Amino acid sequence: MIDMKILYIDIETKNKFLSGLDFKKPEGWLISCFCIYDSYTGNKYYFVEDKEEIISHYEKESLSSVKQDIFKNLYNFTEAESIMNNFYNEGYTLNSFNGLNFDFPILGKPIRDGGVNLDKIIHNFELDNRTRDLFFDLNLYTNINFSLQNLIKGVIGSKYSKSMKSASAPIQWSKKQYIEVLMYCMLDCIYTSEVFNRLEKPDALYNIDYKRYGKTHKCSIKNYEIVKE
Repeated sequence: MIDMKILYIDIETKNKFLSGLDFKKPEGWLISCFCIYDSYTGNKYYFVEDKEEIISHYEKESLSSVKQDIFKNLYNFTEAESIMNNFYNEGYTLNSFNGLNFDFPILGKPIRDGGVNLDKIIHNFELDNRTRDLFFDLNLYTNINFSLQNLIKGVIGSKYSKSMKSASAPIQWSKKQYIEVLMYCMLDCIYTSEVFNRLEKPDALYNIDYKRYGKTHKCSIKNYEIVKE
């Protein structure tokens, strides 16, 4: 599975928590940035509406290796469709965590409406059955809505964690902490890749927490199914 041509994609939005928007409807959501992790090559792609604005914000600061790497692989939203078309033509599969319900519909909107105009190319991936959604797959077999954070802890290890809470990303973006949000977005892609690869291993057993009705429960997952609870 690790050697397959798979992209992992994740978006961040400008919308702050409790903004009154529906997580299952793309209307009103505004993308601040999105990232693609190519697990086949290890390459990273960062996308924003105006990369020159992001770069110029840091022009008076010393360029760390992290910033240099991000700026070298930073693209405008207008460049995303062409890059995604290249990936499609090269035979890649598009993976996500809750992308079917959330990320993909928002990415498909026109740029002027807060999206990235990727509706056609995402539809092509879907028509070819070249999409996977880790959130959807797990829910299908377990009827549990796992959070990525709990999957990271249970599958990769307790010492690993998302770099910030999801609700913090729009706040940090509004404070012009662009690098931190871009790093957070990319790390979610990489974590999703790692969780996916480990869950795909036959007979690997993982103990994962999840919340239901405000209470924390534990379950054991093997081959995407609950073994005991």
